[in-house]
This record gives sequence, structure tokens and C-alpha cells, in this order.
Amino acid sequence: MDDPDRDPELRPRRVLGAAVLAALVVGLAIAGAGSLLRAWRLPAGGEAGSSALVEAIPEPRLQSAPQLDRRRAAPEFEQHLGARLPAGLDLRDADGHRVDWQALASEGRPLVLLPAYYRCDMLCGTAAHGALEALADTGLPPQAWRLLLFSVDPQDTPAAAAPLRQVYRDYAAFARPAVFGSTVPPLQLISGADGGRLAEAIGFHFESMSASPGFAHPTGLVVLTPDGTVSRYLLGVRFEPRALRAALVEASEGHVGTLADRLLLACAHLEPQGHDGAVLAGVRGGVLLSLAGLVAFVGTRRRLRR
Repeated sequence: MDDPDRDPELRPRRVLGAAVLAALVVGLAIAGAGSLLRAWRLPAGGEAGSSALVEAIPEPRLQSAPQLDRRRAAPEFEQHLGARLPAGLDLRDADGHRVDWQALASEGRPLVLLPAYYRCDMLCGTAAHGALEALADTGLPPQAWRLLLFSVDPQDTPAAAAPLRQVYRDYAAFARPAVFGSTVPPLQLISGADGGRLAEAIGFHFESMSASPGFAHPTGLVVLTPDGTVSRYLLGVRFEPRALRAALVEASEGHVGTLADRLLLACAHLEPQGHDGAVLAGVRGGVLLSLAGLVAFVGTRRRLRR
């Protein structure tokens, strides 16, 4: 029997078979990538450039809303995307130390701001719990972010922050033991005379309530780049982990997260309609190429066996 490896008529067929197999692999890869992008793509809209990555977040609920003067507009976030925190903010953590913003920036991890006040017995605690849960559920390690709950009440002090910080730490360990059971969450409670300046810088509006002590305010998170630039707003008291992960990866400029996160962010910066069309075309083309390659490969193998 002749050696098929030396048959000059079979060599082109083998080359063709290898090429078809390579096309099949490429087609399956394109189809898989397209399916992944379709699964990750979020509704278009929002206030930032890569807003296709951010899911629809419920509108913020107001604290003690029935006690507000309904003739006036309710306090809400005024989103200051791209704004920088003012220099020289004098705020203290729960241990009484002045917050060193330069040291925070040198850590290279994004900051998550949660405006609140310590005496709040309604939505502030719920939002803090939601933030800790969502941050744990992002899949990013605690070393990739820092949560700063800052008070807008000038009467709040580090002495009031210390026990509240422990309450939130205990809750984090209870709610997400796999993440915070052995790791203390990177959470700081900060307060001081410049809490109002910080709130103004990020567009957080609040007002005193006349019928009871406390403040009326919206609820939500503000994600900052390590150098203190406003990057993303997530409004509400419960936060979608996937949207929060995307916001953290974006704010870190790719320094946290995986290669897949960075590819998805790059894709989201395309025009939404064009992005959808490209994804659909890629999926369809990949499927058709895969089917054609499979048929050609099977046919070639059959001919080689004859």
C-alpha cells in the first residue's frame, strides 16, 4: 500500500483540511466572544462615556420623604462626572486621624464614597449594607477598592464613628463570610467640618428636616478614581455587583479586574448601536463560518479515507 504521506494528491487535501479546521476554531471563538458580549452588554444610556456597561439603577429613595415640604424640589444627586475633589479637605476618620488624600491616591485603588450621617436610622444603614454586599459580590478582592462613608452632619465626630464602624464590620463578616470572615473590609467612616464641601463637590444635595432631626437626601454611591476624580454614580440602596465591578475597573483605568473586564470596557466605548450591530454580525458570521467549516472538514475527511 502506498504511503499516504508521500502521495502528492493528498497533500493539498491535508492542507485544506487543516485550514478548514483552523477556520472552524476561529468561528467558534468568534461566536463564543459574541455571546459573551451579548450576555454582558447592559442597556444604553447614562451620563458617562462607557454607560453601556451600567445597568438601569432605581431612582434614589428619599429619607423621611413624607416630612418634606412637597412644594419644594426633593434633594437629589447632581452628577459631576469628571470633577476633582477640592484640595485641603479636613476630615477625620474613626480613630481621629486626618484623612490623607494623597496617601489614598498612592494606593492606586478606586474610592467608593457613600454620603450619609451617623445618626441616620433609616436608609443610610441600608445603603451601607448594600454597598458592602455588592462590593463583596463583585469578585474583586477587598484590596482592589476602599469604601468611604462620610457624614454631612457637622455634629458627627470620630467618637460616634468608631462604634458604627464596628457595626458595619460585623455585618460584613456576617453577610459575606467568604470574603470578610477573615479580612476586615477596607471601610472608613469620616466626618468633619468639610463634609459639606465634599458633598457639594460630588453634587450630593441634602437639607434639614423641619419636623424631625436629621436630613433629607438621596442615596447612592459615587465611584472615584484613585486621584479623586468622579467617575461613576450608582443610585439607590442596593447595587448590582456587575455594574459596580465595571465602575471600579473603569475608575482604576484597568489596574483592577481581568483582561476580560478591560476588553468589555473598551468595547463599551463604541457607539451603542454600532456595538450591537457588530456583536450580532460577529455571532451570525461565526456560526455560519463554523457550520461551513464543519461541513467542509467532514467532507474532506471522508474523501481522504476513500
